Amino acid sequence: MLAASENPEDRKVWLRIAADYFAATRPADPEAIDCFAEALIARLEKSDAMSRLDTARRLANCPGTPRALLTWFEREESEACDFVLQHAVGLTEDALRHAAAQSARRAVAVAKRRDLSRSLVDALSLHQCLDVQLSLARNPCAALEGDALIRMLREAGRRLSRSHDRELADALLCRGSLQLEHAVLFLDADPGQRLEILLSSQRMELGRRSEIAAKADVVDRLEASALVRDMGKFVSELGQALGCSPQLAERIANDASGEPLALALAALGAPKDVLIRVLVATDLGSGDYPRIRTLARLSSALNASAAASIIAGIVDDSALRKRNSPGRDPELRRVPSGSEGRKAAARSAREPISPTSFVA
Repeated sequence: MLAASENPEDRKVWLRIAADYFAATRPADPEAIDCFAEALIARLEKSDAMSRLDTARRLANCPGTPRALLTWFEREESEACDFVLQHAVGLTEDALRHAAAQSARRAVAVAKRRDLSRSLVDALSLHQCLDVQLSLARNPCAALEGDALIRMLREAGRRLSRSHDRELADALLCRGSLQLEHAVLFLDADPGQRLEILLSSQRMELGRRSEIAAKADVVDRLEASALVRDMGKFVSELGQALGCSPQLAERIANDASGEPLALALAALGAPKDVLIRVLVATDLGSGDYPRIRTLARLSSALNASAAASIIAGIVDDSALRKRNSPGRDPELRRVPSGSEGRKAAARSAREPISPTSFVA
């Protein structure tokens, strides 16, 4: 008999046959299922790691796989355990939550599942292990949104500022379908990713009344500092206007592309001519005036509230949640109707963001 053979290869054959037969026939008799689980576990106890992994692969996708068998695979960390936690359809959300809480390795396996619920995604986003967060960020099936997304974006930002570690930031930015929340990483995004964030921000503002009042005195001071090329004072004024640290204001002002500075000025209500003069005056000497003209066109096309939303994300991500929370002033969230709505739509149609906005 293969199952009782002294030859390890015979026992491997039996394991494959037994697992395939169970998965194909899917018995319904509880007693027969229990007997199968006991017999299989007895043989798995004497098998090697590869045989256990092979058996796990054959049974994980079977809905009727006995819970006792899945529990046996989970009893110690191994490739078979990883596979079961990542793929087994018979595991409940409570079982997955319990497994993820036991160790980082188990949490990584759970984070790779294709059927993660939003509550499980939220729980995994709280995990302190970088590998868990990376697995979650790289899982295209994980519904990363709301507080879970903001939480991971914050952690990515902290890692960038502490040790210039881009791994988590890149994983989050490469997921595609970037939203306004990703403005937290705007300064570290590439041109295409920045454009996605800008487009998302503008879409959110369509039909809304602008909440941005031009800060003429602030803009005048910024322009004056820029024109005399007093960058120390310019950065200080910019930091005060945006409510951010001098270090962050310096990053915004000195970004080689000029995009963050253009958005900051648009958010402060700077007219187009002032924007151009400031960008020219604060140019880092590249003489890239075609890009400055492109950024000026971008500023005039982008809704000032959309620009302010992105700057809010760069400066303080909590502002994003306040701007997009259900409790926001309903008058400000109202979509205009009638003639007001047609005017807003006409303005939007005349002022799109071109996909070539960031092309030099």
